[in-house]
Amino acid sequence: MNTIVLQDNDKDLLDLLAFVLREERYVVHVTSTLDEHILELVADAKPHVVMIDYKLNGQDAIRACHLIRAFYPDLPVIATNFNSHIQDKYQSDGFDDYLDKPFNLAVLIDLVRRCISPLQLT
Repeated sequence: MNTIVLQDNDKDLLDLLAFVLREERYVVHVTSTLDEHILELVADAKPHVVMIDYKLNGQDAIRACHLIRAFYPDLPVIATNFNSHIQDKYQSDGFDDYLDKPFNLAVLIDLVRRCISPLQLT
């Protein structure tokens, strides 16, 4: 089964995203914090995708992305954000893709599937 690590500080949004992804038959591990423990969660969960809340300036998310990349360079990491400029920055900040908030559920599922599909070919 495909596994996702999902981080967001908004508990309601985190619960909604986890529910939707579990309905799609993904195993979902959630956290509301974004610190060095994200690496422990990734190590324990062995996810196929990590989704991180980019927040206002993105610095914590960028640090977390770079930390994950240092140990898991092929693991897709997706930035989620309300920032309208995320599409201009996500790649230079180290992310594989981004999801705008508010999001369309079909776009969320499609994005996760696209990130996981190349991994299943290897």
